[in-house]
Amino acid sequence: MTAHTLPTCASTRRTGQAGVVTVPLDPRSGPTAAVAVAGGLAGQAGFEVEIVAVPPVGLSAADELAAAVDAARAAGAPAARGVELAGPGGVADALASHIAACRPQLVCMATHGRGPLGELRLGSVSADLLHRSPVPVLLTGPAVRHPGGTVRRVIACLDGSERAERAIGAAADLAPRLGADLVLLRVFGDADVLDRSELDEVREAATVVPGARPQLAILHDDDAAAAIASFAGARGDAILAVGTRGRGALSRAVLGSVARRTAQLSACPVLAVPPTAGRPVSRRVVAARA
Repeated sequence: MTAHTLPTCASTRRTGQAGVVTVPLDPRSGPTAAVAVAGGLAGQAGFEVEIVAVPPVGLSAADELAAAVDAARAAGAPAARGVELAGPGGVADALASHIAACRPQLVCMATHGRGPLGELRLGSVSADLLHRSPVPVLLTGPAVRHPGGTVRRVIACLDGSERAERAIGAAADLAPRLGADLVLLRVFGDADVLDRSELDEVREAATVVPGARPQLAILHDDDAAAAIASFAGARGDAILAVGTRGRGALSRAVLGSVARRTAQLSACPVLAVPPTAGRPVSRRVVAARA
């Protein structure tokens, strides 16, 4: 495996692949569970895995990239490569510029639960990428089990907001590529009394999704994050899609409390969809019909 220092992605694109999953790699830490998640996803959808590292000036990450490429292939990726970027302006800027230029299908990153009370934390680089990414970001949280396993459901989490509609769009794009079921999930509080308009809102969300009609699920629980994680199950064979706020570069502000706890508790990866990663699905379908 050869690590390349490239200012753009033009010469790194391969033919015959359905898309690329980009995995930022910290050379100091080596492969994370995100590499296995990306490899399994790539094997299921026919994607290529691209491991990207920004080593300190004057040093090389070739050995670390080679190990990560091997790990991605072992997890099922049909093709994987390592890309070494120069980062004179900083790691986050180098990665963000590369992702913006290449527009991969997804970015896949690991998170951890090392904050106070074990809460989910993103490193500064990861939080910045999540804030700026023009494509959805797949977060591999601390509770993820069986990284690299087959994904059978893509679950879009609804809350009536525009960011939730973006999550539907990203989930609807990904599910058929994986051959997975698409599920739209809405959680109401235990004491909420649903009227017809709220139920119609959930049904309407299903009607604007292109392709096969998704499954619908409604739960009642005052702890939405725990309910979502429980619905996804302990087998790790799902992906949860959530919209992010896009406010600032801090993980708390970007993810929001429910999305953050969902990523912390879930046994499966969480697809975070920033405002810069696409339009709400209902607007996209209306525009296509116009």
